[in-house]
Amino acid sequence: MPARLPDLHLTHGQLLWAIKLGRDPDRQLKDQVRYLRTLGIPAAAKEQASGPGSRITYDFHDLMEVGLAVTGLNMRFKPKDIAAVLVGQRKGMRAVYEQAWKDIPEEALSADWVRSRGRITPLLQDEFPLRLHERHSEKWGQMDFASFGEATEELPVFEPIERFADGPPKRLIPLKRLMIQWVVWAQEAPEIKPGPAARKD
Repeated sequence: MPARLPDLHLTHGQLLWAIKLGRDPDRQLKDQVRYLRTLGIPAAAKEQASGPGSRITYDFHDLMEVGLAVTGLNMRFKPKDIAAVLVGQRKGMRAVYEQAWKDIPEEALSADWVRSRGRITPLLQDEFPLRLHERHSEKWGQMDFASFGEATEELPVFEPIERFADGPPKRLIPLKRLMIQWVVWAQEAPEIKPGPAARKD
């Protein structure tokens, strides 16, 4: 397992580059992250902001929070449902990120799939996909993970999707798989000169 949490001090541009898996961010990602800030995601945007043009750096927890929020948006979850967990349960979620990272085998960080940008889908035996609940759910705003042992034809192990008789199918978020990729790319992020947009975002 990794000996410690990654010591990240990312600029806004590097944060987006890592979430985009080593690619320049497109307009959609920039707009998503700008909107997420209005919901309090990530915490650093509020905690460090001291005025127009102030430089903000993002750490491991910020990377996880923004990455998961963007993933949720791309899966068509409503922003308020995402914020209910990531902001409403921020302290608990940070503990989840830390424990999940410490449970990852060191060798997983250098596996071929990590830099494949999605071309290779790994099978992580200890993956615990994250569920996001909609507002009408009894578990709205709570942390909820599906265990690897729940995998069936209805919950495939590679791209877990839950199907319900009374609603559309919902994808689960493979936390560890995404976490490994975001951190590895973040550690390789090049120096990205901030422009006016980066200072405001």
